[in-house]
Amino acid sequence: MDLDKTLEEIKQTARRERGRDLKPIPSDFYETAAAAVKELEAEMIKNGRPRSVEYKMLEDELSSIVFDIETVFMKRVGKIVERATSTAFTNSKTGLLKKDYDKLLAQERVLYEKVLSAIGESRDSMISEITDDHDASAASNTNSKDADKKAPPSDKPKDLEKKMSSGPQPASNSGAAPHLPVDSSANMMSGSVSKSAPPVSSPSQKPESSTNIINEKYVSVRILKDLPEFMGEDKRTYRLHENEVVQLPHANAQLLIKRGVALRIPGSSEGNPES
Repeated sequence: MDLDKTLEEIKQTARRERGRDLKPIPSDFYETAAAAVKELEAEMIKNGRPRSVEYKMLEDELSSIVFDIETVFMKRVGKIVERATSTAFTNSKTGLLKKDYDKLLAQERVLYEKVLSAIGESRDSMISEITDDHDASAASNTNSKDADKKAPPSDKPKDLEKKMSSGPQPASNSGAAPHLPVDSSANMMSGSVSKSAPPVSSPSQKPESSTNIINEKYVSVRILKDLPEFMGEDKRTYRLHENEVVQLPHANAQLLIKRGVALRIPGSSEGNPES
C-alpha cells in the first residue's frame, strides 16, 4: 500500500462529502482506510519513542486521518437518513433515485432500507390515527365540492315570484356548510452531525514563547505533496501544500526529506525563520 497516496485519497473523499449530494466512493473505502490506520499505528510502535519528533508527526497524522474517516461516515449517514425520511413522508413508490442508490455501498443500502422501515413503523404507531382522520376529512370535503358543482342553478327572481303567487311550495335544502381549505402538505425537517476541526495556525505565526526556538536550526525545503497538519519541533502547527517552499525545524525537515515528501532547497543555509 502507498500510505501517503491512501491518506490523501481519504482526505479528498472527506472534502467531497461535505456537499449536499451523495458522492460515489470505492466499495473497499472503509477496508482501505482501516489498513492505513493500522499501518500508521505500526509505524508508531516501531518508532517506540513517544517524545521524538517522528512519533509526534505520526500521531498527528493518525488523528487527522481518523477524523476524516469519521467525517465521511457521518456525512453519508446523514444524507441516507434525510432521503429515507423524504421517501417515507411522500409515499414514494420508487424510493431513492437510481443515480443515488447506485452511489451507496452495500452496507449503506441495508441502512437505508432499515431506516425507511423504522420510520414507517413509527409513523403507523404514533400518528396514523391522526393522519387517517385527516385524509378522510379531506376526501369528504372533496366529495361535497363535487356535489355542489353538479347542483342545478336556483330559480330566477321572476319564476320564483310566479311560484309564490300560485301557492306554497315544499321547502328545499339548498344550504351547504362552508368548506374550510385543507392543507395536506407535510413539512419535514432534517439535520446532520458534523464535527469542527481544530483551528490551524500558519507556519509564519510566532510560537507562544519565542525564547524556545532562538537556538533552533531551520532548513528551507520544497514540499512535494499536500501533507496533513502536524506539530513541529518548534511547537508550531504546520499545514503544508504541494510546491510550497517553507522553513522547517531541522528534525522535521530531515524526516520529510527521508520520507520523500520534501526536497531540500539547494544552497539553502540553516538558520532561524524570518519573522
